[in-house]
Amino acid sequence: MSDQTDRAVAALEDVVAIERVAPGMVRVVTWSDSYTVDARGDGCLCPDKEYNLAPDENCKHRWAAVLATSDELPAPWDVVDDLDQGPEPLPDFEEFEADPEVEYV
Repeated sequence: MSDQTDRAVAALEDVVAIERVAPGMVRVVTWSDSYTVDARGDGCLCPDKEYNLAPDENCKHRWAAVLATSDELPAPWDVVDDLDQGPEPLPDFEEFEADPEVEYV
């Protein structure tokens, strides 16, 4: 595979969340870092983009930003407006009612 294909695959494998921060701008969160990326240009400031890639090449963060902001392709992630808001809280354990018909392991 080419380096660009590898980076596109890395975007699909490593990205865990996308947050909208402005029109055409998203925060791309991976397992190890997060970067705010301008999906309309070459606006990622990660070390891979800065040191390893030509100006016309994309890092995994830019690939993720392009997919997340595309009107033509479905994003493989949920794109949210506020990652800090967090998910709905889980019910307390005491509220859980076990089904007597089910064997829990």
